[in-house]
Amino acid sequence: TLSHAQVQYTIMSVCRRAFNVFARIGSQNHVLNSEKFIKELCAGRRAYLLLPTQTHRQDEFVNQKLSTVDYIGHDSVGAFHDMMRDKLDADDDVTEENIKLVLHSCFNEKEADNAVGLLKRYCSQSQQHGANSFRFGPVVMRMMYELKLTDKSKTTLQDPDLESIFSDSTSYNLCMDNLLELGDFTGVLEVFAEMSKKGVQLNQQTYLIALAACFKLVATSNHCLTL
Repeated sequence: TLSHAQVQYTIMSVCRRAFNVFARIGSQNHVLNSEKFIKELCAGRRAYLLLPTQTHRQDEFVNQKLSTVDYIGHDSVGAFHDMMRDKLDADDDVTEENIKLVLHSCFNEKEADNAVGLLKRYCSQSQQHGANSFRFGPVVMRMMYELKLTDKSKTTLQDPDLESIFSDSTSYNLCMDNLLELGDFTGVLEVFAEMSKKGVQLNQQTYLIALAACFKLVATSNHCLTL
């Protein structure tokens, strides 16, 4: 958890770095100097409003979940998750297809926890047998959002055993946007700091979400903002 001083430092760092990024792409006037934009940042927002459709892809996730449940069988989902839990307890290998099916068929926190455990096993196997190219990170974040497990999405993202799963900016941006909707503005900056520390690429979407959290913190607390 960031201290008050760390939050203040991160706010200043985000704003300065964001200004430089938007200046390079010639959009600082549209972003930082737009009164309408700043008011929108400080207003209540639904999830993913700061992310384009091609990034959040939540509708696509929901459609895939429906297809997966149809494939497994509506009455067999519970038994399928029990089987996957037994596989984990027995220290059996976990396949990419196992993970895909599990992530797209979770309906509660217990099943999500089982999915995280399977992912850890999968990461361990990948280190032994070679990494896989499928990007599970964004799928995990969409699953967490679907189940309203935003707090858990942050701790999962920060789990050192899953570092190879969350090596892309999309996973971090999705988590930050979820936290923004939840009102955990400090949490957004914690994820931003984690992203910077791990050397994950920061893009325009990252800075937009981080800026939104900064403006919210300034508007609702005793933090100050000067560029």
